[in-house]
Amino acid sequence: MKATANSGSARSATVTVSGGGTSKKIIVTQNGKGRASVLDVLPEAYDFYTTGGTSSAINVYSNQTSWEVIIPTDAESWLSTSISSGSENGFFTLEANPNTDTHQRTASVIVKCNEISRTINVTQDGSVPGASLHVSPTISYFAPAGSKCTAIVSSNQSWTITNNSGGWLSTSMSSGSNSETFTMEASENNTSTSRSAIVSVKSGEMTRTICVIQGSNSSVGIIDIPDTQLHIFPNPATNELFINSDLQVEKVEIYSITGALLKIENNFNGKISVTDLANGFYFLKVYTEKGMSVSKFVKE
Repeated sequence: MKATANSGSARSATVTVSGGGTSKKIIVTQNGKGRASVLDVLPEAYDFYTTGGTSSAINVYSNQTSWEVIIPTDAESWLSTSISSGSENGFFTLEANPNTDTHQRTASVIVKCNEISRTINVTQDGSVPGASLHVSPTISYFAPAGSKCTAIVSSNQSWTITNNSGGWLSTSMSSGSNSETFTMEASENNTSTSRSAIVSVKSGEMTRTICVIQGSNSSVGIIDIPDTQLHIFPNPATNELFINSDLQVEKVEIYSITGALLKIENNFNGKISVTDLANGFYFLKVYTEKGMSVSKFVKE
């Protein structure tokens, strides 16, 4: 198949191959000349202990050739980034100097691409001898239909819980002390896009965050194809992801965990390269003659 240059918006076509009383369809899509920018970051918050150190990977999901990482001027004396710019899918780390002050300090790190920007909320504990605060998990994923998840707080202090969801995410308690568990519950997501929220557990000059992400039916899909008809391996994947299926695979798509479309493979030949993806979690959409299946895989 050969496509001419597209000077307009994105377009698609269906090629039908028929013979012997059966037919197969190939769905072809072509990007527009000026494709919309995609930019997502995960996690959206990071907490440093008073001793400082290097963060885990901050994953960037983008379809553009250039994005930049901006440390606010008032935080440059204690916070730095491993890279100041990157392209397409990638990652960076943050490094914080020790905090000798008794007060917590914060910074809003910006990742910017064209007209889009994303914020990573960074906090660092104040120096409070003997005080401890830990939460688990630090990232939680919810299905579009909504569900519950248990979080664990380990501490020797009293603490409070808040979140910035605007109402779709609730917690079973707003405060506690020492080590306890609480439940996070997400309502059904009837919108067309994924959504996220930050749950903050705060004790004095210490803050711990949980990044909550809920998918949407349109961004990750809902399909019921038996595992015996569709086998995806290896998981985790490093270079390539293979799909064995009894069904005709028409198209494969890879999405970021926040719902951004990253890759499309229309002429699927049994495998798809993931070498250009940053380490992290992804959704894989597989379109077959009987429907569409969604699986989660890990790139490492």
